[in-house]
Amino acid sequence: MTEERIPRTSTPMSADTPLPEDPQALRELLVQWFARTSTPTRRQLLGFEYECLRIARGDASAAPSLGPNGPDDLLRSLARHAVAARGPEAGDSLREHVENDQVTVIEIGSSNFSLEPGGQIEISLAPYEDPLDVASEIDAFAAMIRDEVEDSPYRVVFLGHQPLTMPQAIALRAKPRYEVMNRRLAQRGSLGIHMMRATAGMQVTLDSRSADDCASLLRAALMSAPIITAIYANSPLVGGRPSGYLSYREAVWWDTDPTRCGIPVACLDEDADLGAYVDWALDAEPWFVRRDGELREVTGHRRFRDMLGTEWAPTLDDFSLHSTTLFPSARLRGGVEVRSADCVPTELAKTFCALFAGLAYDEKARDLASRVHDRRDAEGVRKLHACAARHGLDGRCGSLRVRAVAEALVDVAKAGLTRQVEAGRFSREVLDLLTPLEDLVRTGVAPARELLDRYEAGVEAGMSEEDAVVRATSLP
Repeated sequence: MTEERIPRTSTPMSADTPLPEDPQALRELLVQWFARTSTPTRRQLLGFEYECLRIARGDASAAPSLGPNGPDDLLRSLARHAVAARGPEAGDSLREHVENDQVTVIEIGSSNFSLEPGGQIEISLAPYEDPLDVASEIDAFAAMIRDEVEDSPYRVVFLGHQPLTMPQAIALRAKPRYEVMNRRLAQRGSLGIHMMRATAGMQVTLDSRSADDCASLLRAALMSAPIITAIYANSPLVGGRPSGYLSYREAVWWDTDPTRCGIPVACLDEDADLGAYVDWALDAEPWFVRRDGELREVTGHRRFRDMLGTEWAPTLDDFSLHSTTLFPSARLRGGVEVRSADCVPTELAKTFCALFAGLAYDEKARDLASRVHDRRDAEGVRKLHACAARHGLDGRCGSLRVRAVAEALVDVAKAGLTRQVEAGRFSREVLDLLTPLEDLVRTGVAPARELLDRYEAGVEAGMSEEDAVVRATSLP
């Protein structure tokens, strides 16, 4: 959720000049702005972000998000650990950002560690071309953070939602941005408090080489989003008991704010360009702008486009900030960011970038991913996402069987990855990264199912709900 990494626009218009009021001029400008990183020679890299949660060893309650037992010192220790692993020269690139006396981000070169509103820990890796490099970094991060918490009363879990503590009991970190978000989301959906304080996911960012290429990537990511949710579903426990969803995190996002979450349905049309995303972004409610270096909340409920020609006189910088508060299943943010997966254990997390290297960076695979199912209208899309969130790979949505589509999607990705191996882009070992994913869709056992099995075995053995949660979230 950090906005610090958003690059400045390369459009001729000054970023602090009021946006044009003419709808066509505005649309063209913002299409250009969203496509600012798309160039014919752009390298096709994989940016990866990975969140995790801290819980108490004894009862699986959420670790404090603030104070002496909060995550700030852990983040600093992780940064020192990372610098030591990379060599002394890495220390020269270390930059710590603090707001209201609390750590927000620690940058180490092109990578960073950050803290989310409920104390979730996130690592954002420097972009890599080869999924094997991403996998190596994921392994290193997992080993590093487990070492750091080994003697702590808290442990780290790779889940999509806090399993025991409800979000009302998790303190919000004191970042001005979060305070406004917390207030505004309470006026929209019923589950925004969960999103901010209790969820964790993983994301991959994809590069494009033209505006049309970007629109094509976005469409493939949005079409595959509900299937990705089903495959990586890993948030079935909420408040110490089964939630009724395999991915409660997905249910949370769909009930957070309908003006900025879910699916921009117009982007699913086969002939849709980036203008469809611009239109959707302009219709979303703005939360804040930055004036004289301070965050200022936009009063009232309006669309971003409704600020044009008013005393707010929004600028390109304002729109840039606004775009960081949009949370669809895939969004435009310096590339196409795929956001539809729960956080999962590291062995499965390593499959995520390999999957999208195959789906996104092979033309044939991308085309097939864009047509992996036929749900393109608002009602059909909503039902499919709800089905995936509740039932995962066991879901049926009309005649569509989610598991069958998931198997097809993984096959498409493997074929796309294989073609890139044959072209000499990757070594054949990259295909091994998909093996756990192939096994998962073949058996239909997503991580949420394994978690529920361990929980239910504990309950059947006479454990309390809290002890069953501890059992379920502890590695064998």
